Amino acid sequence: MSPSMRAYEHRHANPDKGVVLFHKRLNHNTLHTTQQVLTKDKTISPPSVKQINLI
Repeated sequence: MSPSMRAYEHRHANPDKGVVLFHKRLNHNTLHTTQQVLTKDKTISPPSVKQINLI
């Protein structure tokens, strides 16, 4: 097995579940915060709010 393949397997065989869950929760919270901002303020949302959704 080539070193690059071994490195790939090492990275992807055991993803840190805590990190994955943290990122999911972070994205979920960001989404809700963005929705609250949009519902409170009916005007055109600032570009920063739209960019958050793209991350």
